[in-house]
Amino acid sequence: MSTTVTTPTTTMTPMVPTTPITEPFQRNLKAIGIIWYREILRYMRDWTRVITSLMQPLLFLFIFGAGLSGSISVASSQLPPGTQLDFQTFIFP
Repeated sequence: MSTTVTTPTTTMTPMVPTTPITEPFQRNLKAIGIIWYREILRYMRDWTRVITSLMQPLLFLFIFGAGLSGSISVASSQLPPGTQLDFQTFIFP
């Protein structure tokens, strides 16, 4: 007694995008957009990066501004008379 096993044959259809992009420039722009979106999602999920990126400008403005105000006032001697310039005004006009 012999048994034969038959397997169903299926044809594989290639994955074709719904809107074919033929131009290389458009294809590159689409790839850039996909990568940008992925990075934005990763950025928004990491709260430490969000908080530190918001705190860094404040650090430069207030902490370094207080420390560097003396060196900026020395350089402000070249300004017209009656004009005052401190680091906070220099960075954040």
